[in-house]
Amino acid sequence: MTEVLTALVEKHRGFPIAKQGELDYLCGVYCVLAAAEKLQTKEHKAEDANTPLNLLRRKGSALTQGMWESHIRDLAERVGLAVGNALNHVPVRPMDGQSFVLVFVAMDFIDPEGRRPAYRDGHYLLLIGGDDEHWVVADPHPWHPRVYCVAAATMNEWFMRAKNRWAAVLTRANAAP
Repeated sequence: MTEVLTALVEKHRGFPIAKQGELDYLCGVYCVLAAAEKLQTKEHKAEDANTPLNLLRRKGSALTQGMWESHIRDLAERVGLAVGNALNHVPVRPMDGQSFVLVFVAMDFIDPEGRRPAYRDGHYLLLIGGDDEHWVVADPHPWHPRVYCVAAATMNEWFMRAKNRWAAVLTRANAAP
């Protein structure tokens, strides 16, 4: 089983997820931007003052309160992504490489250096692949690996315990059905 999980992670090792800051709430932004980069949608350079990320930073609410569905949909449109209908469950089948699942979950955070106490909070993850029993996750949180595997049962548990659980499939805007 370990070889299978290692192979799943290795297949996605170079996924372009950037890390959010420890004190901001931009995990949704980083997941959307990573999906846009991987799916090769519109150009979005982080140093450009008019990128969606910088516009959100100036607006400020995403830094202190996080992103809601309307923010995600607006950001996705700006970077050339289509957001499917909201799902009230995590899809059973992993994505095909031409789409990804953005999912809002409640998960535990444990500081690997022990500087801060552990806590549980809402967090966006990007599901980028897997098999029938596991998801490969791209995670922008600085305390977590960029890409790792999670058992499907664990992902469902994280999803179900989120107060404002939400999931949707992200595709290239011109590839959406």
